[in-house]
Amino acid sequence: MGIVNKDFKDGVFCRLFGAAEYKENLLSLFNALNGTDYRDAAELTINTIDDVIFMGIKNDASCIIDMQMDLYEEQSTYNPNAPLRGLMYFGRLYEGYIAERGLNRYGSKLIRLPRPRYYVLYLGVENRPDREVLKLSDAFANADGDFAYEWTAIVLNVNDGHNTELLDACRVLKEYSQFVECSRRHLRKAPKDRPSQYNAMREAVDECIGQGILVEFLTKNKAGVINMYLTEWDEEAYRTVLKQESWEDGKIEGRAEVREEINELNQCLIRDKRIEDLQKSTTDQDYQNSLLAEYGIGSYKTQDKLKMT
Repeated sequence: MGIVNKDFKDGVFCRLFGAAEYKENLLSLFNALNGTDYRDAAELTINTIDDVIFMGIKNDASCIIDMQMDLYEEQSTYNPNAPLRGLMYFGRLYEGYIAERGLNRYGSKLIRLPRPRYYVLYLGVENRPDREVLKLSDAFANADGDFAYEWTAIVLNVNDGHNTELLDACRVLKEYSQFVECSRRHLRKAPKDRPSQYNAMREAVDECIGQGILVEFLTKNKAGVINMYLTEWDEEAYRTVLKQESWEDGKIEGRAEVREEINELNQCLIRDKRIEDLQKSTTDQDYQNSLLAEYGIGSYKTQDKLKMT
C-alpha cells in the first residue's frame, strides 16, 4: 500500500499523525502507547488505509515498526463495536502487507506477520474510564464457554485529566487534546450560524497558538484546520440529532403500544363486567400489570414501556 498522501478531508487527527510530513508525531505516539524508545522515524512505515470507511469512521492512522503493526483511531463518540471495526481494518492491512511482499498465503511455509495492536483514542464529552478493553467475543451470539478466537480494542480516554502519563509522554497528543477542548469551548458559546462558528473556530486556533499549543501545525495549516474541524463538528452534531430523533421515535412508538395494550385490557374488563378491577387498574400500576399478564396482553410489562415515555 505504501505511504498515503493524506489531505484535510481525512480529519485533523489523521493529518497530524497520519501524514508523512508529520511522521515524528506518529513515532512519538507509538512510543508513548507501547513504552518504547524508537528514535529514527525512518524505521516507521505508514500504512494507513486510503479512502476506506467502515460504519462512518475512517481508518485514521496506522504504522509498522519492528514487526508490530499499530492502528490508531480517534473517536468523539463511544462505540462498543470498535473490535469489529478493528478486525475489518486489520484484514485490509494484512492483505496489503502480504501483497506488497509477494507472500503466499496458500503455501506450506508459515507467513510471519507483524503483531497487531488497535488503540481507540477517545475525545468525546461523555465521561468514560481512562482505559477500557473491548472484546469482539462480547458480540458473539450464544456466547457460552471459551473462544479460540478473540480480537480486542484498547480504548483510552485522552481528554484533559485522563491518562496524564500517556499525554505527558506524547506532547503532540496532549496538545491535540487541548486543541479539541479549546475548540469545543469556543464553538459551544457561538451562535449556530456558519459565519459565527467559523469566527469561533478562528478564535480557538489563535488562542491555542498564543498558548503554545500545536503552534507550528496550526500556523501552517490554519485555514485547513478550521474548515476540517467545523466539518467534524457538524458531523458530530448531526449524529447527535439522529440519535435524538431515533429516541423520540422510540418514545412515540412506545406510547402508542402502551395505549393499545391498555385499551385492549379495558375492553376485556368491560366485556367481563369487572368494573371494580377496571377502576383499580387506573391508579395501581402493579395491579394493571397483573391484569395484562392475566389476559396475556403485550410481549412484556407495560410498566417497562412506560419508563421509555
